[in-house]
Amino acid sequence: MIIINKDKNQRTETEAELKELRERLSNLEKDNDATSEKNMYLIFDQLIKDKQLVTKSELNRYEQKMHALLQESQLKLLKWIVGTGISTIGAITAIIGLFY
Repeated sequence: MIIINKDKNQRTETEAELKELRERLSNLEKDNDATSEKNMYLIFDQLIKDKQLVTKSELNRYEQKMHALLQESQLKLLKWIVGTGISTIGAITAIIGLFY
């Protein structure tokens, strides 16, 4: 009869330990869910920085810079065309003047 009591005591101790382990596991799962959400935001921020993705304001700023650069290039091209045209007209006029 003493052996049976020992088995019952061990069984209750084991059940208590099992219950305590289950509680710890559920607490860890809850903590893991909360921290994984925070970690997810941190990971996304880090990925954005690593991949050098652009934000909307940076994109607008780059668009303005590109627009200004395009206008500058177009102005240089227009000046070159006008200058080349004037030089060509002058050269043709000089050649015609030599022969007549």
